[in-house]
Amino acid sequence: LKDMPRLWRRIFLLIRVDGLNASSVSEILLIPSKEDAVRRWLMQAEAFIAAHLEEAGVSKNGNDWLQGVDWSALSVTRSEAASLWSKEANHEE
Repeated sequence: LKDMPRLWRRIFLLIRVDGLNASSVSEILLIPSKEDAVRRWLMQAEAFIAAHLEEAGVSKNGNDWLQGVDWSALSVTRSEAASLWSKEANHEE
């Protein structure tokens, strides 16, 4: 998580660890009425994690601790995740 862009990391932790919804997270992060953006950033955070785990050699199909992960929803490469972050950081759509 330390290599993940800060905003993605905060959103990921607030939703996946703390159990908050996108609306609550948008209020906490002072981005009101941006639930869709929060959900999009969460997907990017999950894609970033998946790409890094895959790059580290964690198997998608083996008997490992990630067996229950829905990898089909996280089919973004590390370079694609980096590109998405670059666009977000530059406020591009």
